[in-house]
Amino acid sequence: MQIEEIKNQFDLEYLEYDKEINLVFPKYNEMCETIVSKLPYKKNDKFKILDLGIGTGYLAEHIIKKFPNVKITGIDISKNMMSLAKRRLDNYIHNTKFFISSIQYFSFLEKFDLVLGTLSIHHLTKDEKQSLYNKVHLHLKPKGIFIIGDLIKGNTKASDEKFERNQLKQLENSFGKTKGKEK
Repeated sequence: MQIEEIKNQFDLEYLEYDKEINLVFPKYNEMCETIVSKLPYKKNDKFKILDLGIGTGYLAEHIIKKFPNVKITGIDISKNMMSLAKRRLDNYIHNTKFFISSIQYFSFLEKFDLVLGTLSIHHLTKDEKQSLYNKVHLHLKPKGIFIIGDLIKGNTKASDEKFERNQLKQLENSFGKTKGKEK
Protein backbone atom coordinates (compact mmCIF):
# COMPACT_ATOMS: atom_id res chain seq x y z
CA MET A 1 0.00 0.00 0.00
CA GLN A 2 1.31 3.44 -0.88
CA ILE A 3 2.10 5.93 1.86
CA GLU A 4 -0.65 8.33 0.81
CA GLU A 5 -3.26 5.53 0.81
CA ILE A 6 -2.22 4.46 4.32
CA LYS A 7 -2.36 8.05 5.57
CA ASN A 8 -5.81 8.56 4.05
CA GLN A 9 -7.11 5.29 5.49
CA PHE A 10 -6.01 6.17 9.02
CA ASP A 11 -7.17 9.78 8.69
CA LEU A 12 -10.65 8.46 7.86
CA GLU A 13 -10.86 5.57 10.34
CA TYR A 14 -9.07 7.11 13.33
CA LEU A 15 -12.15 7.49 15.54
CA GLU A 16 -12.92 3.77 15.33
CA TYR A 17 -9.33 2.53 15.46
CA ASP A 18 -9.12 1.55 19.13
CA LYS A 19 -12.38 -0.38 18.91
CA GLU A 20 -11.67 -2.03 15.56
CA ILE A 21 -8.05 -3.00 16.25
CA ASN A 22 -9.25 -5.49 18.83
CA LEU A 23 -11.64 -6.99 16.31
CA VAL A 24 -9.07 -7.17 13.53
CA PHE A 25 -6.24 -8.33 15.82
CA PRO A 26 -7.92 -10.05 18.78
CA LYS A 27 -4.65 -10.35 20.74
CA TYR A 28 -3.69 -6.68 20.36
CA ASN A 29 -4.22 -5.78 24.03
CA GLU A 30 -2.37 -8.91 25.09
CA MET A 31 0.54 -8.01 22.78
CA CYS A 32 0.75 -4.51 24.28
CA GLU A 33 0.60 -5.89 27.84
CA THR A 34 3.38 -8.35 27.00
CA ILE A 35 5.57 -5.59 25.58
CA VAL A 36 5.12 -3.44 28.68
CA SER A 37 5.69 -6.34 31.08
CA LYS A 38 8.90 -7.42 29.33
CA LEU A 39 10.59 -4.02 29.24
CA PRO A 40 13.87 -4.38 31.16
CA TYR A 41 13.48 -1.22 33.22
CA LYS A 42 12.57 -0.43 36.81
CA LYS A 43 9.63 1.82 37.65
CA ASN A 44 11.67 5.01 38.19
CA ASP A 45 14.30 4.48 35.48
CA LYS A 46 14.76 7.29 32.98
CA PHE A 47 14.89 6.12 29.39
CA LYS A 48 13.87 7.32 25.94
CA ILE A 49 11.56 5.57 23.49
CA LEU A 50 10.95 6.20 19.81
CA ASP A 51 7.48 4.89 18.91
CA LEU A 52 7.23 4.27 15.17
CA GLY A 53 3.52 4.56 14.43
CA ILE A 54 2.27 5.76 17.81
CA GLY A 55 -1.30 5.70 16.50
CA THR A 56 -3.80 6.62 19.20
CA GLY A 57 -1.16 6.38 21.93
CA TYR A 58 -2.61 3.22 23.48
CA LEU A 59 0.72 1.45 24.04
CA ALA A 60 2.52 4.67 24.96
CA GLU A 61 -0.05 5.37 27.68
CA HIS A 62 0.48 1.93 29.21
CA ILE A 63 4.24 2.39 29.17
CA ILE A 64 4.07 5.83 30.80
CA LYS A 65 1.74 4.56 33.52
CA LYS A 66 4.26 1.86 34.44
CA PHE A 67 7.40 3.99 33.91
CA PRO A 68 6.57 7.60 34.87
CA ASN A 69 10.05 8.95 34.00
CA VAL A 70 10.09 7.67 30.43
CA LYS A 71 10.30 10.10 27.49
CA ILE A 72 8.42 8.98 24.38
CA THR A 73 8.85 10.45 20.92
CA GLY A 74 5.95 9.35 18.74
CA ILE A 75 5.83 9.33 14.97
CA ASP A 76 2.70 8.74 12.95
CA ILE A 77 1.70 9.40 9.37
CA SER A 78 -1.86 10.37 10.28
CA LYS A 79 -2.51 13.76 11.84
CA ASN A 80 -5.91 12.51 12.99
CA MET A 81 -4.41 9.49 14.76
CA MET A 82 -1.80 11.81 16.26
CA SER A 83 -4.56 14.08 17.57
CA LEU A 84 -6.02 11.11 19.47
CA ALA A 85 -2.59 10.23 20.86
CA LYS A 86 -2.06 13.81 22.03
CA ARG A 87 -5.47 13.81 23.70
CA ARG A 88 -4.89 10.41 25.32
CA LEU A 89 -1.46 11.46 26.59
CA ASP A 90 -2.43 15.00 27.57
CA ASN A 91 -1.74 14.26 31.26
CA TYR A 92 1.78 13.16 30.29
CA ILE A 93 2.72 16.13 28.12
CA HIS A 94 6.12 16.42 29.84
CA ASN A 95 6.84 12.81 28.78
CA THR A 96 5.93 13.09 25.10
CA LYS A 97 6.87 14.64 21.77
CA PHE A 98 4.96 14.06 18.55
CA PHE A 99 5.96 14.21 14.88
CA ILE A 100 3.76 13.64 11.86
CA SER A 101 5.83 11.65 9.39
CA SER A 102 6.04 8.32 7.66
CA ILE A 103 8.19 5.97 9.71
CA GLN A 104 10.45 5.61 6.67
CA TYR A 105 11.51 9.24 6.69
CA PHE A 106 12.17 10.07 10.35
CA SER A 107 15.49 11.54 11.33
CA PHE A 108 16.60 12.70 14.75
CA LEU A 109 19.90 13.77 16.23
CA GLU A 110 19.19 11.97 19.49
CA LYS A 111 19.55 8.29 20.26
CA PHE A 112 16.98 6.12 22.00
CA ASP A 113 17.11 3.33 24.54
CA LEU A 114 14.15 1.61 22.92
CA VAL A 115 12.47 1.76 19.52
CA LEU A 116 8.97 0.33 19.13
CA GLY A 117 7.23 -0.64 15.91
CA THR A 118 3.78 -2.06 16.64
CA LEU A 119 1.43 -2.74 13.74
CA SER A 120 3.27 -0.21 11.59
CA ILE A 121 6.11 -2.01 9.85
CA HIS A 122 3.97 -4.45 7.85
CA HIS A 123 2.94 -1.54 5.60
CA LEU A 124 6.49 -1.36 4.22
CA THR A 125 8.05 -3.29 1.36
CA LYS A 126 11.01 -5.58 1.99
CA ASP A 127 13.48 -2.88 0.86
CA GLU A 128 11.73 -0.20 2.93
CA LYS A 129 11.90 -2.48 5.98
CA GLN A 130 15.62 -3.01 5.49
CA SER A 131 16.15 0.73 5.18
CA LEU A 132 14.09 1.29 8.33
CA TYR A 133 16.07 -1.33 10.26
CA ASN A 134 19.33 0.38 9.26
CA LYS A 135 17.96 3.74 10.39
CA VAL A 136 16.72 2.29 13.68
CA HIS A 137 20.18 0.85 14.29
CA LEU A 138 21.67 4.32 13.87
CA HIS A 139 19.17 5.79 16.35
CA LEU A 140 19.64 3.21 19.10
CA LYS A 141 21.97 3.79 22.01
CA PRO A 142 24.53 1.07 22.71
CA LYS A 143 22.61 -1.90 24.14
CA GLY A 144 19.39 -0.31 22.86
CA ILE A 145 16.39 -2.48 22.10
CA PHE A 146 14.17 -2.65 19.02
CA ILE A 147 10.79 -4.29 19.59
CA ILE A 148 8.55 -5.18 16.67
CA GLY A 149 4.95 -6.14 17.41
CA ASP A 150 3.65 -6.67 13.92
CA LEU A 151 2.30 -9.07 11.35
CA ILE A 152 4.78 -11.59 10.07
CA LYS A 153 4.93 -14.26 7.42
CA GLY A 154 4.68 -17.88 8.49
CA ASN A 155 7.13 -20.65 7.70
CA THR A 156 5.13 -21.92 4.75
CA LYS A 157 2.72 -20.61 2.15
CA ALA A 158 0.07 -22.93 3.64
CA SER A 159 0.48 -21.35 7.12
CA ASP A 160 0.20 -17.86 5.58
CA GLU A 161 -2.96 -18.86 3.72
CA LYS A 162 -4.45 -20.39 6.88
CA PHE A 163 -3.71 -17.21 8.83
CA GLU A 164 -5.27 -15.08 6.09
CA ARG A 165 -8.41 -17.28 6.00
CA ASN A 166 -8.76 -17.04 9.78
CA GLN A 167 -8.18 -13.29 9.66
CA LEU A 168 -10.82 -12.86 6.93
CA LYS A 169 -13.26 -15.00 8.91
CA GLN A 170 -12.65 -12.83 12.00
CA LEU A 171 -13.20 -9.65 9.98
CA GLU A 172 -16.37 -11.01 8.36
CA ASN A 173 -17.70 -12.09 11.77
CA SER A 174 -16.96 -8.66 13.21
CA PHE A 175 -18.00 -6.42 10.31
CA GLY A 176 -20.13 -8.59 8.00
CA LYS A 177 -19.13 -10.18 4.70
CA THR A 178 -18.95 -7.04 2.58
CA LYS A 179 -17.32 -4.67 5.08
CA GLY A 180 -15.04 -7.44 6.43
CA LYS A 181 -13.51 -7.95 2.99
CA GLU A 182 -12.78 -4.22 2.75
CA LYS A 183 -10.71 -4.18 5.96
